[in-house]
Amino acid sequence: MFRFEFDNDSFVGSDDAFSAGWSFQVHSRLMDQWIPAYAGWIGKVPGLGDDGRGDRIVRWAYGVSQMILTPEDISIETPQPNDVPWAGLLGLTGSWSSYDNRRLAAIQIYLGCKGPCSQAEDMQKIVHNRLGLGDDPQGWGNQLSNKALANLNYEFRYKVYAPDDLSRYLPGRFTHDFSVGSLAAVGNLTTRLTAKVEYRFGGASPWGSPRFLTRRESA
Repeated sequence: MFRFEFDNDSFVGSDDAFSAGWSFQVHSRLMDQWIPAYAGWIGKVPGLGDDGRGDRIVRWAYGVSQMILTPEDISIETPQPNDVPWAGLLGLTGSWSSYDNRRLAAIQIYLGCKGPCSQAEDMQKIVHNRLGLGDDPQGWGNQLSNKALANLNYEFRYKVYAPDDLSRYLPGRFTHDFSVGSLAAVGNLTTRLTAKVEYRFGGASPWGSPRFLTRRESA
C-alpha cells in the first residue's frame, strides 16, 4: 500500500509554528510472520514477535517526510528570537509493528537532517511565490544550521476493553473500545516519555476489515 499525506495551514491563513508538511510511505502487506530478514532482530524486540501463524499480524513501512516551521509573521526578514525559528526537517523512516485486537507494539527509526539540507526554503517559496498560495517568506536567511538527526521511537498500546464478538468491527456495525498506552522516544530530534488513554466509538470503514478479524471468523 502506498500513502501520501500533506498538511498545510495556509487553508486557515496562518503560517505560525507548523507551516507545512508532507510524507510518502510504502507499507507491506499484512503478514502472519516476519520474513527472515526481520525475524532475527525486529522479531526479538519486546512486543514485536509474531507468535507464528494464526496469531498476531505484522507489517513494515518505509517513508520520506519533510516538515516546515516558521514564525507567525513570515514577512519579517530580521531574526525573531521570541518566536518559532525558521527550520526545516527532512527524514527517512523505517517502522515495524505487531498487533491483534488486544495489543499493538511498534518501533520506528528516524534518520534525517535539519537546516538548509531539508530544502524547506525552496519548497515554501515554490508554494508561496510561484503558485501564489501565500505571502513571500522573508526570513529564511535566519534558519537553523545543518544538523544530522537520528531518533528511535517505541509505542505500545493495550485494549482494556474490546468486544469479544470481533464481527462488531466489520463494516455496517457499531462498536467501541478503550485502550491505554505509552510512547518512548530517544534521540536528538526529540526525547520524551508519554502515556495516553484512548476511547474509540463508531462504525468500521466500508472499504474492508482488518485481516486478523476475517481470518479468525473463518477459523
